[in-house]
Amino acid sequence: MTIKMLFFHLILICTLNPSAEILNSKQICVKYENYYEDGSYLSTDCFSNDKCKYTFHENPKKLTQIVDFEKKLIKISPEEEEDVTYTFDENFNAPDSFDAIEIPVFEIKKTDKTKEICGVSCKNLEATYKDDVYKIWYFIPKKIKADRINKYTGYKQIPGIILEIICNDELQKKAISIDDKCKF
Repeated sequence: MTIKMLFFHLILICTLNPSAEILNSKQICVKYENYYEDGSYLSTDCFSNDKCKYTFHENPKKLTQIVDFEKKLIKISPEEEEDVTYTFDENFNAPDSFDAIEIPVFEIKKTDKTKEICGVSCKNLEATYKDDVYKIWYFIPKKIKADRINKYTGYKQIPGIILEIICNDELQKKAISIDDKCKF
C-alpha cells in the first residue's frame, strides 16, 4: 500500500468513525434508556458551550431543565406546571434556593478501563456515595467545555458526557444513540 493510499484510508476511517466526529462536534445530543424499579423511560441530554438541556420523559409527564450559560439562568419546565427560573452569578454559582436535585459528593476512583458505547470510546470511573457504588462510562468532547457538562446535575464531579451508569451492579442508564443534532 502506498503512502497516498494509507493516508486516504486513515481519512476515511476518521470520517466514518462516529467517535471522531462526535468528539469534535460543537454540540452533542445523547438519548438514553433509563432503568428503575418502577420501569424504564427515555431521556435526552444536549450539550454545547452556551447551553445544556436535560429532558426526562417519565410517563405520563415530561420535565425539562435548561442551563443557559450566556443568560446565566436555569429554567425548569415541568409538563403541565409553571416554569421555574433561577439565575446564577458571574462565577456560575447557583443560588441557595436552587434545590431541584440533591448534589452528592462522590468519592471518585478512575480506572484504566475503556469501552465503546454508541461508537464512542469511553473512559471509566467508580464513584461511591454513601453505600452506593456507581460504575460510570463517559467521554470528554474536544469542543465543549467539560466543566459545564454536568455542573447542575447530580454528577457534577464527572469530567465528561456520561454514556452509561451502573449502580450497585444494576444498569441504571445507557446511551442508545448519540449525534450532533441538538434542539435547544
